[in-house]
Amino acid sequence: MKLNITKNFIITFFVILAIYQTSGLWFEGFSNHNFFYSFFNSQKSSDDDALLYFLDNIVVNQGSDKLICLKNGIYENDYKMVFDNAVKMIPENGSLLQNNSFNWNNILSVRSVIYQYNCGIDSKSIADMFGFDEGLLPAFSEKIDTIVITSYTTTIPENITVGFGSRVSGNAFFYSLEKDPYIYTVYDTIGSIDSDDDIYYTSSVKNGLDFFKGNLFIPQWSGNSLESYSVKTENPFIENGQFEQIKLERAVDVFFDNPVSKWTSFDNGVFTYSDENTVVKYYQNGIMEYYNYSSEKSNYSSSFYSQYVSAVSLLKKDFNISNEYCLSGFSSDSEKTVFYFDYKLNNFSVYLGDDIKKSLDMNSSIEVTVSGGRVSKYRRLAKKFVIDNSGDVSVKKTFLMAIDEVLADIQSQNNENSAVIDNMELSYILDKNEKGFLSWIINIDGKNYVK
Repeated sequence: MKLNITKNFIITFFVILAIYQTSGLWFEGFSNHNFFYSFFNSQKSSDDDALLYFLDNIVVNQGSDKLICLKNGIYENDYKMVFDNAVKMIPENGSLLQNNSFNWNNILSVRSVIYQYNCGIDSKSIADMFGFDEGLLPAFSEKIDTIVITSYTTTIPENITVGFGSRVSGNAFFYSLEKDPYIYTVYDTIGSIDSDDDIYYTSSVKNGLDFFKGNLFIPQWSGNSLESYSVKTENPFIENGQFEQIKLERAVDVFFDNPVSKWTSFDNGVFTYSDENTVVKYYQNGIMEYYNYSSEKSNYSSSFYSQYVSAVSLLKKDFNISNEYCLSGFSSDSEKTVFYFDYKLNNFSVYLGDDIKKSLDMNSSIEVTVSGGRVSKYRRLAKKFVIDNSGDVSVKKTFLMAIDEVLADIQSQNNENSAVIDNMELSYILDKNEKGFLSWIINIDGKNYVK
């Protein structure tokens, strides 16, 4: 009897849910699907670890030419879970389309969401990351660094489309899902995201800027300058001008199965903590290093997905990371994969400048090496990045001005007056004094120009 009551309750719940959604279609109550939205917000994805820190930004188009770019806070917001669910469910429940390229003019003429990654991965890894069957994938040889969710209609949508592809070539494959209530959840969520009045983004392709390779979303602002602040680092182990070793010990305890049994030494300004399998070192320049000397796993997967999950599992242990960060890139050989992560602050990435890269012997603020099915090495700039309120720093140089300066430099060096720009972004660059200012980074033929 109790079983029948439970079944009836569940059936009634979904009937009411369906009626609620359908009524919105008939009576134009389109902007209020909060009950369904809240229902999905209460769910937790089993692939959360795989998706953590992988996404650089989300570009949101609410129907105007001024796009919103979200960097900070995306993992704490409900909208990402709504979009992640769409990326997973559309291939599972929809149909593969014949489209084979991103049409940015069409995509950006309606409400849409664009996931942008700093590095591309193969389509199988994308399926693994989002948790849908790789058997649904078409043949696609290029690396995927862009995912697009859109309805391709300016009216109330009856279908929703997700595309996976390459930003540079524009090649992609698409799935479409029709007449599903979740379409309206995604549509409403896009419209609910707040924009930044100070800065907006535009598409290079839609604006006919053909000196860029592929489509780029370029930041712009109203007025003559973008009011901003610089960033600086703080040592989390210094309080009132004094180094607190007890804070450091608490920070390294997370890397040991039994912290009480670890050995401690201090030599030549380096703190070393160790046991039979683990060594953690902390240097005066703020670098923390972790080494794992345990035996390699006898049976492990060498897939990108498995190795990335291993890296993220260790990062989640390190509760002393106070800033957001995301994957900047990775390198692989037959023995190991190294994942590079950089911090994000104030809705911009924070990169190490050339001088501090050399002094720290690091390419990024966080580097995780995975080999033998486990993290074998982990290095991090163990500093806290904060906004420097001592004075505002205005960005007066527009992207076109920065490009003109770079082209002038190239012409003076190589006697060439044109070049194709591979990538361009506005980011903080950390100098040797560990202070960062917003600068344009323009990449041409693998070389970065900072303006």
